[in-house]
Amino acid sequence: MLKVDGVSKRFGGIKALDNVSVELEKDTIVGLMGPNGSGKTTLFNIISGILKPDKGTIVFNNTKIDGLAPNKIATLGISRTFQEIRLINDLTVLENTMISALQHFKMDYNKAAEHSLKALETVGLEKKSEWFVRDLNLYEKKLIEMARAIAAMPKLILVDEIMAGLTEEEQSRVARIMNELREYGITIFWIEHVIRAMFKLLKVDKIIVLNWGKKLAEGSPEEILHNKEVIEAYLGKSSMRGG
Repeated sequence: MLKVDGVSKRFGGIKALDNVSVELEKDTIVGLMGPNGSGKTTLFNIISGILKPDKGTIVFNNTKIDGLAPNKIATLGISRTFQEIRLINDLTVLENTMISALQHFKMDYNKAAEHSLKALETVGLEKKSEWFVRDLNLYEKKLIEMARAIAAMPKLILVDEIMAGLTEEEQSRVARIMNELREYGITIFWIEHVIRAMFKLLKVDKIIVLNWGKKLAEGSPEEILHNKEVIEAYLGKSSMRGG
């Protein structure tokens, strides 16, 4: 479904990504982990068209997408959420969700509203569709981000640290939504630092770990959990030695 082949990206003297290759199959949930600054969000920005790679190619459903504009990539079926919530506080929940449908599919207002309300139903926010975003809590705002991604009618959603700042119960609810999306035929590529969510809450098919811009490891959750290089990247050599 998605093939990232040998992608590299520099910012001045800093190599954010170094020859990274990733493959995602349809109807899977793939986790993306790594310490801060390892290149995870840079990879998402390149896949979604916000950044262009210096080297490498990206193919989505047999279409080469590296270098395409973000709106073109969105119409091909890739949507995303952002680590920093990007909502308009003075618009309602429904209006914020409609932005995606209006931008990418040029629907008329009524059709976009109907389509976006279905997305809000998917995340359980339909009863607050007329609330202003400024009156919602963090959890509800993150659900709007997810609903907006769903409203773009994607085949693949890039989810960037949606669990951060949520309670364990809220994390469990978000996990149920993401598991359901996979059942609906939507593939999920998911950056996360909340270890409990990555290894216990979702049915993750595989996890990819980046470190210093390079792919450090790839495998099942069980394999990653016991990978010595991954443990060292997160905890350091001294922790592995017990002192």
